[in-house]
Amino acid sequence: MHYFDNVDFSDDRVLRTPVFHQKIEDYLKLLTTPHPDSVIRAIDFISFNARANEEIFRYTLATLYNKYNTSKIMGYDAIFVHISEKYYMSGLAPWADSAFVADITKRVKELSTSLIGDKAKDFVLADTNNVRIPMYAVKAKYLILFFYEPDCGHCKKATPKMKALYDELHQYDIEVLGINIKTDVEEWKEFIHKYNLNWINVADPYHQSNFRSYYDVRSTPTIFLLDKDKTIIAKRLGPEQLRELLGQILKIQLPDVEWDDDKQDKEEDDEHKK
Repeated sequence: MHYFDNVDFSDDRVLRTPVFHQKIEDYLKLLTTPHPDSVIRAIDFISFNARANEEIFRYTLATLYNKYNTSKIMGYDAIFVHISEKYYMSGLAPWADSAFVADITKRVKELSTSLIGDKAKDFVLADTNNVRIPMYAVKAKYLILFFYEPDCGHCKKATPKMKALYDELHQYDIEVLGINIKTDVEEWKEFIHKYNLNWINVADPYHQSNFRSYYDVRSTPTIFLLDKDKTIIAKRLGPEQLRELLGQILKIQLPDVEWDDDKQDKEEDDEHKK
């Protein structure tokens, strides 16, 4: 609470020194628990002090916005949403033009439906027999949402790993909802057969669902982990990280696994040549 006692937030001359920016960085890195809730509280503390001077407040807010807008840390999108809503979208940053505010408002809307700690949005998709399955109807202690495209190179690498993970951990009441985001049904069925996907396979070939918006599916594969109450507990992690996380959650010692990406790349090259 006393870290900034010797910083005069009312004097914008401090912006022309290397001290101010580094003080903010050190406070967030060294004195703040790396959890979204703690970071948000620290941001509000810094911003409250910075409002003593408009130039300092403007610089501080831009620094914080840029830092968390580009963060790759899982769950930190909640920090971006907080900064956007509390400061830019509320009008506390009058220098931000309407186009900028409109852009971040759109992005906040896209992110707000899939934040860690929130209930996942339900959706209804069809299986290969065109039987419609609500996501909330899938009962499991942990549910993995695996969004993929059959013709996606990264998905072709991730799918065998997800299949191995599923076969290994299904006994612990873990289910996978494999969600094809493309519309070609035959291509989808061939993909399921090729990788022997024995989890729940669904798709939305007629665009009757809004799952892309709910889960901000901009690239594939995209993976979410939900608990039994359909609360989002992890997202946007790879199969390796997901397996490690589940081992920790389940409190089980999983054997080391070597992911043979080079072998898989060779097999895909051979198939392409054929």
